[in-house]
Amino acid sequence: MEGMEFMAAAPAAPSAPSMPSIPSGAARMRATTSAGHSWLPAPVLALPVLACRGLRARSRLVERRSRCTLQAAAVEVETAFEVSPGKVKALQSLLKDVLEVKPPQKLETFLQVLQASGYTILGEENDWREIGGDLHPFLLPIATKGDFDDDLEVLGLLIRTPNGKQLRPDEWQVVTQQPRKTKVVKLIALDISRFIVKQAEEATFRSEKQDLPIIEITRDVYDVRFKGEDRNALDKWLLLEVGAFPDVYKNLALEHISNGDAMTGLVIADTMRETFGYTWAFPHAFVSELLNTHFNGKKEMENRTIEGNHVAQQCFTSGYPLWTLEDDTEETLNGLLGAAQRIGTQFGCCYV
Repeated sequence: MEGMEFMAAAPAAPSAPSMPSIPSGAARMRATTSAGHSWLPAPVLALPVLACRGLRARSRLVERRSRCTLQAAAVEVETAFEVSPGKVKALQSLLKDVLEVKPPQKLETFLQVLQASGYTILGEENDWREIGGDLHPFLLPIATKGDFDDDLEVLGLLIRTPNGKQLRPDEWQVVTQQPRKTKVVKLIALDISRFIVKQAEEATFRSEKQDLPIIEITRDVYDVRFKGEDRNALDKWLLLEVGAFPDVYKNLALEHISNGDAMTGLVIADTMRETFGYTWAFPHAFVSELLNTHFNGKKEMENRTIEGNHVAQQCFTSGYPLWTLEDDTEETLNGLLGAAQRIGTQFGCCYV
């Protein structure tokens, strides 16, 4: 009995907690407590919400990436300055099929540099016809700048020297003309390669915002070498290391003259005359102007006006085409003619 009482008095062993019954199907989804909360645990309920948020976030990320890709592509198109393949093909076809010559080296880089410099590359047949004016027959038009009015500028390649000598494509000279205003042709560079190098060096020297496209375009074809910080030093370096450029000669000459060193300016101008004076008239006109303006016997300078008049006379008696004067305004022509005629009156005869 005592054992039985002991057994009765002993506390019952704790039983395992009973598991709640789990509703099934739609009932499970609709089951709620009296507090109105879902039967499912909070972390489980959060999964669909987090999944939706993740999908929306992923969608926004993809959208942002797409926008960034499109923007990057747009920037690349705007800053690459790639010339239209159709225009390049049209020019190459003209050279091969019409002129029957091999295109010059670095032609595409040349076109890109021109486009980055503000020129519009010609390509369609109508573009050529719209130029109008008195375009020189030796000039192969490549690009234009400005509106199609009297001030329209055409940049092209001179396929023959001014005296008619035929040039190989790699020797074609870079020139400009305003055919609706004048017949004068201005020499820019002796060939395409030198033109590209000059543009690359000058753009790198300035390193302004508008120069960045040219720097990028020429990076793969030329390594910039000038390291100085002085513009005059760059001009001297270009003449010594790259080649002869009319505007560089003139800039250096006028810079020395403005600084009171007219003699050095004259030496530079005379060097330009020796370089280009065999086929172009503009160097003779420039030297004549310097001699008659800065060496006229005033301000302690020797009088070399007779020499200046002789140089002016060469512009008309040595067989130079007048379209190589670079300036055919009435004032310039009258000044040259007046200087040339003074030679005849000084010696009792007249050559002009």
